Amino acid sequence: ANDNNIHERLVLVKNTTKMIKANWALGVGVSNWKIYEPIYGQTSITSNIRVDYPHNDYLSVFAETGIIGVMCYMLFLFLAIKKAIKIYKHTNERKLKILSLLMLGGILGFAIVSFFGFAKEKFFPMIFLMMMIAILVSIDSKENEDGMRFRKIVLLLFIPVIILLSVV
Repeated sequence: ANDNNIHERLVLVKNTTKMIKANWALGVGVSNWKIYEPIYGQTSITSNIRVDYPHNDYLSVFAETGIIGVMCYMLFLFLAIKKAIKIYKHTNERKLKILSLLMLGGILGFAIVSFFGFAKEKFFPMIFLMMMIAILVSIDSKENEDGMRFRKIVLLLFIPVIILLSVV
């Protein structure tokens, strides 16, 4: 049974890679992976189970939103990780160091799980991710003015991308 699971996940990766190659610029559209995936090959050899996600958030985002979408998604995670590291390095308060390490661990955990599952499609992991990022931004804005700059960057980068992706 495990061999079938591994094989089927590899087939999903292969089919998603084909989809990305064919639609690399803009993707197939948000939440359209499950519609387009059968075009690129048979998903399941052993059953009639229909899958909705490729069990890899990075591939899913790339296939659905194209190169711009996956770069923004990865940039978002990178900026959150960078923010946690910055707070850890620059604060002298022990409690904030511990809190920033915990937030860093949570964000890294989310990023790693995203390679093997679809954490971004689940409600609770996304809520926890947003809470961790909000805590980091809150800590940093209290520490200095870079927190304001970080929020402006996030707003300037992601609001137009969200609008673009919702129209496409």
